[in-house]
Amino acid sequence: MHIVKYFLIVCIAMLLSPGAHAQSISGGSVTGYAIDSASGGPLAFANAGLHKKQDSAFVKGIVTDKGGKFELDNIPDGEYYMRISYMGYKGVTTQPFVINAQHKHANLGKITLAETEITLDEVLITGKKDLFNNSIDRKVYNVGQDIMSKSGSASDLLQNIPSVQVDIDGNVSLRGASDVMVMIDGKISPLMGRDRADALQMLDAASIDHIEVITDPSAKYLPDGTAGIINIVLKKNGAPGFNGSATANAGNQGRYNGNIHLNYSPGGFNIFGGYSFRQDERNRNTSNAQRLVDTASVLSFYQQDLSSHNSPISHLIDLGFDADASDAITFGASGHYLYFGFTSDDHAQNIYSDSTGAVTQGYDRNRHDLNEYHKDYGFNVFIQNKLPHDEHKLRLDYTFNGHAEQENNYFTNINWFPPAPTEYDNTVIRPLENTNQLTLDYTDPLDANSKLNLGYAGDFDHSDYNFQVSTFDTSQQLLTPDTGKTSHFIYDETINALYATYERTIGAFGVSGGLRGEESFTNANMASKDTVLTNNYFNLYPSLHLAYKVNESSEFQLNYSRRVHRPRTEDLNPFPEYRDPRNLFAGNPRLLPEYTHSIEFGYSWSNEQFSLIPSIYYRNTSNTFSRLVQTLNDTTAQMTQVNIANEQAAGVELIGSANIGEVFTSHASVNVFTEQIDASNLGYGSSKSIVTWSGALTFSVHVTKQAMVQMNMNYNADRLTPQGEYRPSYIINMGARWEILPNKLSATLAVTDLFHTYRRDLEVNTPALTQSFIDTRDAGIVYLGLTYSFAQPPNKSKNDTIEYDESN
Repeated sequence: MHIVKYFLIVCIAMLLSPGAHAQSISGGSVTGYAIDSASGGPLAFANAGLHKKQDSAFVKGIVTDKGGKFELDNIPDGEYYMRISYMGYKGVTTQPFVINAQHKHANLGKITLAETEITLDEVLITGKKDLFNNSIDRKVYNVGQDIMSKSGSASDLLQNIPSVQVDIDGNVSLRGASDVMVMIDGKISPLMGRDRADALQMLDAASIDHIEVITDPSAKYLPDGTAGIINIVLKKNGAPGFNGSATANAGNQGRYNGNIHLNYSPGGFNIFGGYSFRQDERNRNTSNAQRLVDTASVLSFYQQDLSSHNSPISHLIDLGFDADASDAITFGASGHYLYFGFTSDDHAQNIYSDSTGAVTQGYDRNRHDLNEYHKDYGFNVFIQNKLPHDEHKLRLDYTFNGHAEQENNYFTNINWFPPAPTEYDNTVIRPLENTNQLTLDYTDPLDANSKLNLGYAGDFDHSDYNFQVSTFDTSQQLLTPDTGKTSHFIYDETINALYATYERTIGAFGVSGGLRGEESFTNANMASKDTVLTNNYFNLYPSLHLAYKVNESSEFQLNYSRRVHRPRTEDLNPFPEYRDPRNLFAGNPRLLPEYTHSIEFGYSWSNEQFSLIPSIYYRNTSNTFSRLVQTLNDTTAQMTQVNIANEQAAGVELIGSANIGEVFTSHASVNVFTEQIDASNLGYGSSKSIVTWSGALTFSVHVTKQAMVQMNMNYNADRLTPQGEYRPSYIINMGARWEILPNKLSATLAVTDLFHTYRRDLEVNTPALTQSFIDTRDAGIVYLGLTYSFAQPPNKSKNDTIEYDESN
C-alpha cells in the first residue's frame, strides 16, 4: 500500500502543477474538426495527417475522436498543411499554415468532407460511417445506421452486434459465454449488475453513439468478465456550434418512446445533455414441467403454467460539460439519473401429480407488484493535464454510482384441490448499492514509436439487501412478519490495483503488453444469521497484443489475457426470494471467483467494398460458475450457484461485410465452437462436450436513394449446462427507413420478432430430476417513428479561417 500512496502523491503533484508543464511544451500545435458536409455532424475515426508544404512529406497523424476533433502537438517550426480523409468521403487538403515563434497554434476550425459519388446514403459498411473499425485490442461498431438504433432498446441493438448474443430475458453473452462485463462510457455502473437485463431492455438505443467489443482487454482495464468487455458509449456530440436530434416512436400494444440530445460547443468548452423516455407493455408465458424420480421409478410430476403482464416505464436524464482551463488543462463533469418503474401481474397454475398421473394438489398463485421502482444515479468528475510531447497526459477521474430499488409483491394462493382457505403473503425487497471509483492514469509517448501507460484504480463497492416477508394471520386477519423467511445481507468489496502497459511499433510489427496487480478485500455479512465470511486475495492479470501489418488492407493479430469473474451480491446472498415457494433461487456465500486464460489469433482484410475478419480463439476457465438445481423435498426445488472444476471452449469466428453496387449492403458473422465442462467435483462422472454455433446476418436494400429496407437475423444453437442443455433459438427483425428531408427528417418502421420464434428452452436431466422449461414473450412488436436532426454552426469567421495563438 506504500507504493500506491507514493504513486498517488507524485501524480497528483504533477497534475496540479500546470504552469511548469505548459511552459515546457516544445514546438507548436494544430487543432480542427472533421465534419460531414451534409448533416453538419462530426466524423469520428477520420484520418488527419500533417504534411510539410515543401515536399508533402508526412510528419505525423491522428484519428479524430467521437466529436470529430483532432489535435497534434510538439510540431517543429515550418510550413505545413493537413490532409483529412475518411472512407466513402472525398479527402480534403487544407490551406498551408505556418508554425513559428509568433504562431504557435493553428486552429483550422471545421473541415467539411462530402460523400463521394459512389457512396450510398445510409449504408451499413461504408459511407457516412463504417459499420465497424478494427484496432489492435477492440472492434468499434457505429450503430447509427441500424434501424433498431431509432426505435429499439439497447438490448435490441446488441442483438445485431457480431459476437454478441442476447436471450429472451435480455441476458448478454459474448461468443457464447455469459460472463461479459458491460460498461457505460467505460465505467462500471450498478445498473449493469443485478438488473442488467432489465436496464438494457429499458435503455433507448437512440442514446447510444457506438459499441465497443473487447474480447481480450489490456491490463489497463478491470479484468472482470471472462468473456471480455462490451462498452456502451452514449452520445456526447462534441462538434462545433449547436447540434442535436429528437426522435419519437409509437408502437403497438401500448408502447411509446422518445428522446432528445443536445450539444453546444462554441469553442473552449462543451455542454451536452439528453432526455429519454420509454413505455412498454410486456407479456410473458412460461411452462415448467418437472418429474422427480428415484433409482427405480417415477415419484411425482409437477406442472406450472405462468402468464405475466408487465408495464415498465423509464426516464433517463444526462447532463455534462468539459472545458479547457488552459492549453494544458482540461476538466469536466457529467451526471445521470435513470428511473424505471413497474406494475406487474402474474398468474401461475400449479398442479402436482403422483406416479400414476392422478392430481394430488392444485392451486393458483397470483402476484401483484405495485409501484416497483429502480433508480440509478451517478456522476463523474475529471481533470486532465497535457504534459510535454504529443499525447503526454495525466488524468484523474472520480466516479460515483448509486442504485436504489423497491419491490413490493402481494401474493394470493387459491387452493382448489383439495379445497382449502385462500392464503395471502407479501414480500418487500429493498436493495441499495453504491460504487466509488478512483483512477489516476499517466500516458507517456516515449518516442514516435512507443508509449508507456501507468495507473492506479480503486474500486469500493457496498451492497445492502433487505428482504422482508409477511404472511396473513387468519386469526388476527392481518399480515404479520415471517421471521423465518425475512433476511438481511450486506456485502462489501474493495479492490486496489496498479497497472502498466507498454506499446511499441517496429516497422510493420506492433506490440502492446501489460500487467495488472490487484488486491481484493471482500466481506459477506449474513446479518440475519449473525455470520460473516471474508475472502481476501491477490492476483496478477497479464495481457499481450501482437499485430503484423501485411499492407494497408490486411493485418494479423495475436492476443492473450487473463480474466476473472467475481461473484456479485446476488450470487453470494444465501437467502432465497419466495416469489415461488416451490421453485427457489438462493446464492452461495462460499462461491469462489472463476479465472480464465484467453488467447485469440485473427486476421483482418478490407477494401472499399468488402471486409473480412476471421479468428480462432481458446478459453480455459477454472472454478466455473454454474447454476445447479437441487430438490429440497417432494414439492420444492432450489437453484443455486456453484463452482464446477473446469470449462474449456475453442472456436472459429468469421465476421464479414459487403457493399455491392449502390443497392445492397450486408454484414454477417458466424461463431462455431466446441465447449467442454468438467463437473466431476459435483459428483458427475465424466466431462460433457458439444459442438455448437451462433450466427447473425444483417442486410439492407436501398429501394431508392431516400428509402431503405433492413433485415436482421440471429440464431443460437444448443448450449450445455452441467445438468442438461439449452435448446436452439432464433429471431428475425425487419425495418424500413425513409429520408423525408435528407439529413434532417426521417421516418422509421421496425418490427421485432417477425415470425414469433424467439424463446428460451431449457432441458434438465439428472438422476433425481428431469425438467422442461419453455419461456416465450411478446412478438411482432411494431414501431413507427420520426427522427429530426438539427445543427447550427458556430460563428462563420471562426469557422472558415485559420486562427493563431500568438502567446509565447
